[in-house]
Amino acid sequence: MVGEISAPLNSWSRFTFMLPLLFPMVTFCVMRSGMPYVSPSCLVYAVLGASSQLIGGIMLIMAFQRSNFAQSIIFHKLEVVFAAVIGALFFQESPSLLAWFGILVCSGSI
Repeated sequence: MVGEISAPLNSWSRFTFMLPLLFPMVTFCVMRSGMPYVSPSCLVYAVLGASSQLIGGIMLIMAFQRSNFAQSIIFHKLEVVFAAVIGALFFQESPSLLAWFGILVCSGSI
């Protein structure tokens, strides 16, 4: 599929096909618990996170186009490790030893 459509279209389709499931789920949660307060800074972080996820997906698909699966999947598997390290360095969100073990197990599995 990587060779059939462009990387941005491939990544965008993953998000677009989830939209029909998102709206009923959000509606249910708001009706059940009420509308939560979301600070503007939280919305900024959410947009930055979503943008980063979309760009990361595009970059992964582009890596698949340039090299074989075995080489490209390394970046995908190390994504969780990078997120944990960045969280520990910049947000003081240090995973526990059990969490680090889970991260390593997930990064090592195929």
